[in-house]
Amino acid sequence: MKKSNLTILSIETSCDETSTAVLKISGEFPNSECIVRSHIVASQAALHAQYGGVYPDLAITEHRKNLPILLEKSLKESNLFEEKKPSNIFKSTRMIIVKWRLKKLMFREPAVFENTWKIISTIKKPKIDHIAVTYGPGITPALWTGLNLAKALSIAWNIPLIPTNHMKGHIWSIFATGSNFKLYKPEFPLLVLLVSGGHTQIVLVRDFDQYKLLGESRDDAVGEVFDKAARALGMDYPGGPKIEALARTFQKSCHSELVSESQKTLKQVQGDNQHIKLPRPMIKTDDYEMSFSGLKTAVKILAAKSNTDQFPAIADEFQKAVTDVLIKKTSRAIEEFNPSQLIIAGGVSANKYIREEFKKLENNYNIKIILPPRELTGDNALMIAVAGYIKLMTQKKSLNRNLNSIQAQARLPY
Repeated sequence: MKKSNLTILSIETSCDETSTAVLKISGEFPNSECIVRSHIVASQAALHAQYGGVYPDLAITEHRKNLPILLEKSLKESNLFEEKKPSNIFKSTRMIIVKWRLKKLMFREPAVFENTWKIISTIKKPKIDHIAVTYGPGITPALWTGLNLAKALSIAWNIPLIPTNHMKGHIWSIFATGSNFKLYKPEFPLLVLLVSGGHTQIVLVRDFDQYKLLGESRDDAVGEVFDKAARALGMDYPGGPKIEALARTFQKSCHSELVSESQKTLKQVQGDNQHIKLPRPMIKTDDYEMSFSGLKTAVKILAAKSNTDQFPAIADEFQKAVTDVLIKKTSRAIEEFNPSQLIIAGGVSANKYIREEFKKLENNYNIKIILPPRELTGDNALMIAVAGYIKLMTQKKSLNRNLNSIQAQARLPY
């Protein structure tokens, strides 16, 4: 196994979170020791609420504004921000060339260039060994903002890039359990359920560098459906936490009525809410494919003809419908591939109900379920640093130093 003693700067801008991190890594891979020297996430959720979802132009604008600020803050938190003395003539000539290259690279983002150049031109080259950056999948213009910054830093500081798959970042976020954590070799093969705003996928992982996509949503991702269902029920973006909270109020009300009137069954207590039944699309198909657009439409229709006092019951039924489909498809994969561990990751994996329901599979299938810390279920640069490091340690070829060949990719295969 490879030994390492290196520092990785990472950048994440795939959707509506701007994030940077600095990770110090030492020891023999995969049992490497990791120290988080900086990790910053700037969420845009409140800004996108008025649109009911992510508005790409606004996301790009915010990335451009936030990136230089987060970069400087991460370098300072990591004690990597050291001002330099005025350059001699030779170094000044080099800096002129570098500035010209960076300006050409970032011609669509003049403000990012100017603010980044203020940092580059005034500090010494930081002791960073690699820069990991998300290059897909995601919103293409948003990806380009982070990728262009990473390329600029690579040129200015002569530091190699690690273009990193965002979804692999979610998978390996399971390792980041604190400010100091240790990587390890899981029990392969692993089964992975990725549930986020942009993706719903079941993936088989046979090794750190062997991934097979078994199935995914043919239309809307689970996170997107949560957002749109919440909007139909009169709630703002992001919808996931709001649906979960509303469903919880219904569950609590049912429980309290059952306790006070122990003779009544749950069916009797729910009364008028018994007609609330939502579809479980593709739950019986003999594959790992999923579809959630029909469920989204069903919620909209049901909400439009229901009283607001029935919204908690609709939220509860919606959450159960989604979970039933996810569990059914994942259980099928467990039965076929017999993995010893199941990873559930992505923003929707923060949902407490989904976590609790999946935990029941541990006894049913004698499988260990691994979940990332809830604070790392969303998009973040720390998971990109970890995934970038794993890629560096396991890839068969050396890093490609041709920056022009590294392109943002909205859809990125494993």
